[in-house]
Amino acid sequence: MPPILRLFSALALLLVLSGCVAFHSLPARDYTEPPPPGVVRIVFDENGDPWPLDADPAALALLPADLDKQRHFGLAKGLAKARQPYDREAILAEAARRIAPQGRVVVLIKGFNNSFGSFRGKFAATRQWLGEQGAVPEQRYVEVYWDALHRAGGKVPYPVGLFPRARGNAERMAQCGLRDLLARFRQGTEVSIVGHSLGGAAALDAVTEPAKGWAAMRCSGGRKPPPVPANLSDVRIAAFAPAVGGGQLGIGREPLDPARFTALSRLYVAWNPRDPAVTKHGKGLNLPDTLGGDTRLGGNRDFIARTTAAFGKGATSTLFQSLEFSQPSHELATYLADRDRAACVLWAAKVLPDKPDGCALER
Repeated sequence: MPPILRLFSALALLLVLSGCVAFHSLPARDYTEPPPPGVVRIVFDENGDPWPLDADPAALALLPADLDKQRHFGLAKGLAKARQPYDREAILAEAARRIAPQGRVVVLIKGFNNSFGSFRGKFAATRQWLGEQGAVPEQRYVEVYWDALHRAGGKVPYPVGLFPRARGNAERMAQCGLRDLLARFRQGTEVSIVGHSLGGAAALDAVTEPAKGWAAMRCSGGRKPPPVPANLSDVRIAAFAPAVGGGQLGIGREPLDPARFTALSRLYVAWNPRDPAVTKHGKGLNLPDTLGGDTRLGGNRDFIARTTAAFGKGATSTLFQSLEFSQPSHELATYLADRDRAACVLWAAKVLPDKPDGCALER
């Protein structure tokens, strides 16, 4: 197929899929089963409002039987309509109490197009991998579940047209929900956020101020997002194949505003020019990596160089480091399969205690 026809085909697919219903990643009815020791699960709806941590018959009754017909799903609004109480503050306070960090807290965030079940399985696999690489047994984990617009039983092969809305869900979850949780941690708590794909974008949203020109966010009830948490210390992000672009980072608006990044200690990016999801290259397509949502930080060599140069000035000069990967896959498991590089990134982010041989990153 000629390149111009491939482009028109891709645009047509985007238009068709953008009109489809949004397939929600709602929790299963057994979502409140106790997690493993040292793990806290927090489930956010599309507005960044948390589901109850324990079984709540009123909340569980709102889980729709047919997800395909749910264009929007807000827990607080649904409970209010059913005349059932919803105490958002109490849920977040209890989640922070259960985390009760004695040291560093590791927050795990996966990306777009994950069901609740796939979140759970992939988080468990990541924790197992970290344990095999020497993560300390007492390390505390927070697994973040969010409304990632899953494909709903495979009816849509890959709902790329829903990515902009998923990006909005991730942003609301991070700014309206995760920030609220982080702000309840003990003063001085150290945090490492491990984000994959759109989870990397959410990690940045949670601990940095929006760039100039970035659309203002509104939380449920018309609330403004809370401020970036000031109670944390040594906040590090390990972003694997981040679905992040120039707008979110503020690249192109020189110089970077250091005030946006005061809560962030380090940003480590595992990028990959062969990753088909963030480069939008593969399966006969060669699309711009800004089409449908800018994802250049995940795999664009020139953009990585621009980002390195932009952060390498003044007050942000110690923030940004990157490491190139090369496998032709977007799955986090394939990034972790490159053990030396993945362990290097996660050592730098203080998730792993021992520096691998040959690791060129710095803490």
